[in-house]
Amino acid sequence: MRKPILSFLLGSVVLCQIASAQYVQNALPPEDISSRPIFGDNQRLSHTSRYAGPTVPQVRWVASGGAIHEPTDLQGTVVAPQMTAFGSVRYPYYGFFDSLTGEFGGTFGPFWGQVSPLTTFNTAVYVFGDNDVLLQVIPEWPVFILSGGQYEARVISPSPVLGVPDLDTTLRGLPAYRSGFGVYTDGLMSYAVLGDNFGNLFAIGVYWVISNRYTGPFVGVDFSFTPFPPIISAVWSTAVFNEYNDSGFAAYHNGVVLQYDIAAIPAPQISNGFTVMDLSQDDRVDPNDPSSDPDPIPSDSVDRPIVFSADNNRAYICASNYGRIYAVDALTGDRLWGLKLDVNRRIPIMAGPSLGTDGAGNERLYVIGRTASNRSTLYAIDTQTGTVVWQRALPNVSRCTPTVDVNGRLYFGDDRGFLYCYDANGNQIWRLSFGAPINVSPALMLDTDGNPILVVAVSNRYLVAIQQRQPIPPIGGTIGVGAIGGGAQ
Repeated sequence: MRKPILSFLLGSVVLCQIASAQYVQNALPPEDISSRPIFGDNQRLSHTSRYAGPTVPQVRWVASGGAIHEPTDLQGTVVAPQMTAFGSVRYPYYGFFDSLTGEFGGTFGPFWGQVSPLTTFNTAVYVFGDNDVLLQVIPEWPVFILSGGQYEARVISPSPVLGVPDLDTTLRGLPAYRSGFGVYTDGLMSYAVLGDNFGNLFAIGVYWVISNRYTGPFVGVDFSFTPFPPIISAVWSTAVFNEYNDSGFAAYHNGVVLQYDIAAIPAPQISNGFTVMDLSQDDRVDPNDPSSDPDPIPSDSVDRPIVFSADNNRAYICASNYGRIYAVDALTGDRLWGLKLDVNRRIPIMAGPSLGTDGAGNERLYVIGRTASNRSTLYAIDTQTGTVVWQRALPNVSRCTPTVDVNGRLYFGDDRGFLYCYDANGNQIWRLSFGAPINVSPALMLDTDGNPILVVAVSNRYLVAIQQRQPIPPIGGTIGVGAIGGGAQ
């Protein structure tokens, strides 16, 4: 089953003409090595898109199969983690669809367990001439990770030279379908950092070398696997960065949050650690009355993703069952603010957090909480103060993390099959009904013509692409304007 996926991946890469490489005197570090996961944007800016979503929706195409996790944009191809239509539900796969037409292009799999979204990130290709003189650094070479969820992770990187085998290896025993991932570079190699259900955190590193140091051309790939110190609890979220400091966060099901010194790879160390219970020690029964009784959390989990601010200075962490959100300093882990969604009761956080613009250049944090047995509430939170800017009661239960477009519009679904669009002020713009639950976050991407489409997974039944409504052209000829005879006087 190797050829189908490689044909898609290789088709999305323009191979470089190594022979025409310009001479470079000094070694250059890779430039702009960044994660390119779900939606092609940075995972730590959760569910933020640089594109504008539809304000007047129109269905472009419908494909069968739906998605059990978020679809990914692979340069004109929609990659959807899907459940098999026949046979055991334990063996899902990845389905490929043309973003312009929805035409089915094949599958890759099966995997064992629940497949995760296609993970992609960029690494470097180093080109050396005679006497090991560095000629060129190609900074944005793709690496793809396909996870089977339970016991395998497939790592693929197309060779930069025709005729040389691609990197294609399977790592066994690495369940990693629940956590997000982060990407880090030490200036030489790029690493994707993932977590599994048994508390293991690991980094997968890749870079390519092209050299004339031997009698003929040499092409090789350096592949590394680095385990982190484990903790006995499922990893629910990972987030890594190196613009502010060389560290990464991992959140665990038992409420623990660990900060790692990523720069110490291949021997990363825990540099800081705390729990959401620790963060809650300053909480009060009445947050507006510092003299009210303390209201710490006795026990909770962190089963929502960690989200970073755009400047990487702070991280946002959810105590999911108690409905509390905390902002911490990304360098020290110190609490900056805490928020209760409701001062009188627990509001479990079912979806989010999503980080996006409010339409005026300010950051907003969005979560969806379960406020009744049959409905949820959408909250917009000021990231500087930790206060609720607005909240909107939803007609049904929603477990769908909102996708935020470049103008601050939110797109999300609910358990009754409705798809919503809200503006940055909390006003509903439109609502569509699809008749089956929408729990997977919509993916906002560009089709092959460069136009934005919103790809929505309707349960495991359909995959729907929605575009901005197009005007209907007149049927031949022109529409004339003139006097019409007769009529009332």
